[in-house]
Amino acid sequence: MPNRTASIRLPLIVFSALAIGLFLGAKLFQNPTSERKSLSAEGGGKKLKELLQFIENYYVDTIAVENLTDEAIVAILKKLDPHSSYVPLKDLEFYQAQLQNGFDGIGIEFRVVEDTLRIMATLPNSPAEKAGLQAGDRLVAIDGENITAKQLESHEVFDRLRGKKGTKVVLKIERFYPTRKILTLPVVRDRIPTKTVEVAYLLDAKTGYMKVSRFGEDTYKEFRAQLSTFVVENKIDRLILDLRDNKGGYLDRAVKMVDEVLAGEELIVYTEGKNKRFNNREYAQEEGLFESGKLIVLIDEGSASASEIVAGALQDHDRALLVGRRSFGKGLVQKPMELHDGSEVRLTISRYYTPSGRSIQKPYSDSSDYEAEYLGRYENGELYHLDSNKFDKNQIFKTKKGRTVYGGGGITPDIFVPADSTWFSPLLQKIHEKGILRDLAVRYWIAERQQWSEKGFEAFKENYRLPADFKPHLLRYLSDYKIAATPQEIEVLLPKMHLEIRAEIAYLLWQYSGKLQILHPHDPIMEAALQNWDAAF
Repeated sequence: MPNRTASIRLPLIVFSALAIGLFLGAKLFQNPTSERKSLSAEGGGKKLKELLQFIENYYVDTIAVENLTDEAIVAILKKLDPHSSYVPLKDLEFYQAQLQNGFDGIGIEFRVVEDTLRIMATLPNSPAEKAGLQAGDRLVAIDGENITAKQLESHEVFDRLRGKKGTKVVLKIERFYPTRKILTLPVVRDRIPTKTVEVAYLLDAKTGYMKVSRFGEDTYKEFRAQLSTFVVENKIDRLILDLRDNKGGYLDRAVKMVDEVLAGEELIVYTEGKNKRFNNREYAQEEGLFESGKLIVLIDEGSASASEIVAGALQDHDRALLVGRRSFGKGLVQKPMELHDGSEVRLTISRYYTPSGRSIQKPYSDSSDYEAEYLGRYENGELYHLDSNKFDKNQIFKTKKGRTVYGGGGITPDIFVPADSTWFSPLLQKIHEKGILRDLAVRYWIAERQQWSEKGFEAFKENYRLPADFKPHLLRYLSDYKIAATPQEIEVLLPKMHLEIRAEIAYLLWQYSGKLQILHPHDPIMEAALQNWDAAF
């Protein structure tokens, strides 16, 4: 067996918080309080404590010192790196729930548009669906409290709608389709299961596809079960693993996933930090279900942390062909440390490296530059041109078969696929901001859901066409929202809008699997993958 230089075997959580507005952190140890150490009496800790005491005792105005302390912690951590962060106690449950295998709630997907909470979908067989809520409804009040005029944050809505299984929440909603009316609906909360292997289906008789959205509690269990179905029942010999927009999660689930497709006792990832106890090496150990078939992994600028560990390990061992665009570049490891009030500081304590020695972490000087780098990829042409890709040519590494790969941050794919600039059209962005296409999709779904549910997905995929009144409806929405658009701009975007509405209707009928199967024939990264099986490993 390989020599393992450390005994850290508890689950790690790795996640990118920047540019996505969602923080999950990193979990190294079950007992973070044991890591507390007293600062020197002459050090900065004493000065900070003294300052807060002076403010509390003598400052001319009344100040909430606890809030001031929180702000000070955030400011200090910003000076360290982009991923060391603070999670107040009131937000902890919200962030932790993102990786759980389920939660107690009502089962809706929502979006806040212009201070109004819109229900985007109700989950199948959920309390929300059973109570009569539907996509397109606007949430007006929760338990009698009006929420339409408030600046809503997602975690605030989350807190109000979640609750113990069996408890009731009363929702007042405004419904627009097929007629406008106000409804008051009591909803009894229940357990809502969540899946992280969101989509899995056969592309053809020998090719499987799996979309993994994050690495949560049950991701490896879901992955292995689906892989078993593909390999044992369907006898596939080719697999596409889609990690696009996968922001990370539990490291040990990612390592086990790699172990299912990587033969031998190969190194998967290692960490190095200032304190040697945080140095760790993870190896493949078990005989996997798919160690010899051809494998392609899809990545993009939204793939971060644990998904980069998977992609980097498989690329370094020449086990998978990587297709897409350079990944985010999050290779810092955070350890949660509990504070006296139950809140957490998640402090960076080491870095991740791929088997060849590449650091996954992209350079940073401060948080603003770090976020600007991510957004700058749109502006500097990296998303559209291979020669604009940024990697450090002084950091040259070799894969197991001798192929050259580069360090400097993120994982660069073997086959680059440019983004479709049409999706970034300013007009289309405004249409998305107002939720116009989703509103139209809901309108058509309500009118036709029964017939397409009966006919089934394959019939929908082959035969569905948008109603003839789509364009007049669209123009009416643009006028109502005062969005200026020339006839030429609209004509250029019509094919994209048609596709998106078809995909949204498929989502409302058959969830994410239906949506992706509508989009995939028009997906340049999927097309590139399917055309390059000869180059796959």
